[in-house]
Amino acid sequence: MIDLLEAAKAGRWDEVRQYFEENDYLTTCEMAIKIGRSPSTIRNWRRKAGLSKAFPFKTRPQVTKREYTKEPNKEIWDTEEWFREQYETNQHGVAMIAKIIDRSPRLVSLRLEKYGIETRSHGEAVRSTNPCSSAEWLLYWYGTREEYCKGTESPDKEGGKGWSLKRCAKEAGVVPATIYNWLVRANKDGCSINIRDLNESLAGKRNPFYGKKHTKETKERLRQTSRAYFKSRAAKSTKKAEEEQPDKTSGI
Repeated sequence: MIDLLEAAKAGRWDEVRQYFEENDYLTTCEMAIKIGRSPSTIRNWRRKAGLSKAFPFKTRPQVTKREYTKEPNKEIWDTEEWFREQYETNQHGVAMIAKIIDRSPRLVSLRLEKYGIETRSHGEAVRSTNPCSSAEWLLYWYGTREEYCKGTESPDKEGGKGWSLKRCAKEAGVVPATIYNWLVRANKDGCSINIRDLNESLAGKRNPFYGKKHTKETKERLRQTSRAYFKSRAAKSTKKAEEEQPDKTSGI
């Protein structure tokens, strides 16, 4: 196993490059915590090893657009069977059905209510069109190796990355809270993924510069710096006010 610290100190950048490529699932901050160095040091090592400063992300799966054919004949589409086929079988949303029949989404919603068709929530509708919302995708990228192997019939050797919510969100093109909601829904559907604390995934234990991670000496230095900054601002404001004040002796 490559020792990154020794390789970087010795200038063996080929080994450093190999180490980064083998651990490309870690973010800059996660790598900094693992090695015990600052994120800027990690970025400098990547630059010297001939890699980009930022860790590469996998190509986001493209969402395919749904194909549809317009149905202007009201006698055909204004039936319960037609609406159930479009909404439940074809998984078309309210907006898509409105495009098909060339009517307003409000009319479609009223028809679904009239025929007693249970509608999906907005979150479920988004989930059904984004390929990253599937339990398989969440297990592969967010889940641990153990969870991935347990929840997948034929696990891949690279699955179970254990990414953070923030990195999964960047990969899927959504906000971290959406990934969190997808995980909750996946667990309700029978999947078993341990949802790590939201604050822990976004900051806290994963961010070496978070306030709780500072030592007493660092906190004291930050306090002194802050006091000096505000003291300097107060002095500048006082000096500016004195300069703007008219000279009392000028009228004598």
